[in-house]
Amino acid sequence: PRPPLPPRKTPPPILRKTELERQSGSERAQMDHIVRALALGEHINYDYYCEFMAAHGVALSGGHTVVLLRTHAHEENLTALKSDVTQTLRRERVTLFAFVYPHEFILLPETEQLKSLLRALETVSAAHPGALRIAVGTPEALSRQSRSYEAARIALRAMQPGQTLARF
Repeated sequence: PRPPLPPRKTPPPILRKTELERQSGSERAQMDHIVRALALGEHINYDYYCEFMAAHGVALSGGHTVVLLRTHAHEENLTALKSDVTQTLRRERVTLFAFVYPHEFILLPETEQLKSLLRALETVSAAHPGALRIAVGTPEALSRQSRSYEAARIALRAMQPGQTLARF
């Protein structure tokens, strides 16, 4: 017979911090994958999708609207801009978003959140003049966000110089 395993010890704080950072990075990668797949109309395993949304408190029913944020900041200002955008998304309780390197955020806020979110993003844009453009797609079911994404891309392309916000 094998000797019993020693009791499991709690890892030292530095290892626990590293473990939590790794888990958080993995969760961020999963979120990026889901958001990009929804926006681009790519296939997602349905069971994984349902489980992921339930774990993050996102109802599968109800409308969402793609908001594209295009950054035009120089490298030294990009970090501050990304931080301001991320803090704003947390404050506004936007669960579904992804940063697409090197210069784009894809947000999938619930349609009811849109008005408040856009006000907050315009405040961020004002704090970073000329560094952020905001394009809004059409309200769609979560499973049809690729339509909203295309509408937001059209709105982005139609923006005039100096304009910071465009709706489809």
